[in-house]
Amino acid sequence: MTGNRSGGASDAQLPASERPLRHDQRGAIMLIAVFFAILGVALLYLVIGTAVRVEASENLLGAADASALSSGVLLARGMNLEVLINLIMAALMAILVTMKLLEGLAIIGIALAAAAAFFTAGSSLAAIPPLKSLQSSMSLAYEETKPSIDSALEVLHTTADTVKTMLPDAAAAVAGSDFAGGNVTAVMASAGRADLPIEDDEFSVLCGKAGEFPVTMAGKALEKVPGIGLIMGELGGPMGELTSSLSEWFCGESESGSSTPKPYPNRVKREYPRMPQTLACENEAPPPYSSKKQMQAATSPACTNSQAFEKQSAVDKDKATGECKAHNQCGLNEPYDQRVTAARVQCKPRGDFSANRYDYQVQNGKVVYRKTKLGWIRGVPEFYAPRMESSGAAPCFNGQQTDIRRTVAVGWQEQVHPRPGSSEVLPLCTTERSPENHGLLKLDDAVTEVVVTFTQVTHLIGCMREEDAPVNFNAGSTAGQGSDARSSKRLLSGTKLGDGNFQIRSLAVGSEPAGESARLIRLALFGNKEPERPLPQLAPLVNSAMAQAEYFYDGTEAEGEQLWNMKWRARLRRFTPPKAQQLKRFKHDANSLGGQGVAAALAILGLGDVSLH
Repeated sequence: MTGNRSGGASDAQLPASERPLRHDQRGAIMLIAVFFAILGVALLYLVIGTAVRVEASENLLGAADASALSSGVLLARGMNLEVLINLIMAALMAILVTMKLLEGLAIIGIALAAAAAFFTAGSSLAAIPPLKSLQSSMSLAYEETKPSIDSALEVLHTTADTVKTMLPDAAAAVAGSDFAGGNVTAVMASAGRADLPIEDDEFSVLCGKAGEFPVTMAGKALEKVPGIGLIMGELGGPMGELTSSLSEWFCGESESGSSTPKPYPNRVKREYPRMPQTLACENEAPPPYSSKKQMQAATSPACTNSQAFEKQSAVDKDKATGECKAHNQCGLNEPYDQRVTAARVQCKPRGDFSANRYDYQVQNGKVVYRKTKLGWIRGVPEFYAPRMESSGAAPCFNGQQTDIRRTVAVGWQEQVHPRPGSSEVLPLCTTERSPENHGLLKLDDAVTEVVVTFTQVTHLIGCMREEDAPVNFNAGSTAGQGSDARSSKRLLSGTKLGDGNFQIRSLAVGSEPAGESARLIRLALFGNKEPERPLPQLAPLVNSAMAQAEYFYDGTEAEGEQLWNMKWRARLRRFTPPKAQQLKRFKHDANSLGGQGVAAALAILGLGDVSLH
């Protein structure tokens, strides 16, 4: 028998140190806690591993995004740099265009001054010598400046070619070196093409843009003047079209190597007759004036002579009689007589000439015809006061010119005087008819005297016609030989904004993150086989990420203006597999990352239309 311990106390009443092991309940919860601890650690490592994996994926995706966008930004800046080069080239060319513009305006002014000589009594001819001198000065300045500007344009053209060729590779190199680090081992950015999608533009486009610069600058300087901004805005386009169409003269373009400018179709109202004195003034070479003051006060013998002739041959417009003005040279073979004689020849309607207005002197008169045995004898005619008239149709009618409306009489007498040295004036045309030829009279033998009234055009003063008078810009110097080495840039023909030429795709490759945590995560399997991946095609993407960006034109200007406005930007796009023409370049660039990067890239490209970012 066993005696009672501690006075017969039960096991439960014994101190903890003296109780039997089979009755000790301390730490029972630890058995369950051990199993939950293992599960908790596995869950903790699962969370840690997932977070590490998500962080690694975000780092890869961030590197890919940053690489693509950075490359796109650099390429957009490259396009803006091409725009800047174009603008600088146009600004330099504008210097030459401005000189040629002033020279051309001087030439046009000479033509207009000569055309207006008749109605200004020769006073407009005073403008010809200073205009000639201005033309000569601008021509000389142009020839001295042009070689330096041509050299600068060629340097800028070469710079634009260099940027076009080297920038995509430079952008890819920068994008690949700046975003590697941490678990990102390598980054690659691949543009859609090996160079920028631009090409040489036609030289006339640069010349046209240069022509808009003077108008734009004048508009900026005068923008505070009411209405000037609107006027200058309207002038810019036509000025650009003018310089573009006449680029051979303004800027020196010539496909054949010569630079003979085409005449500019200038519509003018030209007065006839064009006298030899006026033509001599118009064509006379300018004298070498040495100062602005001398140029403004310049005269030339031919122009002085022409001015004097126009003044002496002027009609008395105040009295509107068409007569030679008092105190002028009005005698036989003198200026007035020379003018009216030349007018009959130069203004005669014919197949290649029809005027819009005729100015002529009209007189009414009467004459007595007396009947003799020899026939009707014409007496001395009596004339009434002459008057000056103007008409849109010829004052006389030639029976062979059926398109000319009859206004006064039949015929067109070119000869003013019946014979040399005679002061008698033959009218241009008249309604006078002798009695036997006068259809309105019924004469009998008893009639011995008949008074015939008539109207005649005594003198043709001149005529005016609107005609194309091409301005001969060869009156000044030509611009010299042209060359594509001076042309600006434009978008490559056949490209469209947003197509593959403007896309950049990037690939980021990383290392396996947190390998230790991955092994601990497998503890949750309790030795079971790891489950198969639900999407085995994505296995190569575990340590890689891809992104896409593009550079684009952020403007609303018309087509062809993209290389004249610095509005190129970059943005991220949803990733799409490159087309066949860009796929080869993408694979070539991916090879720089090694086999793993190429495997990841090809895995994505094999998924067709699957988009990742």
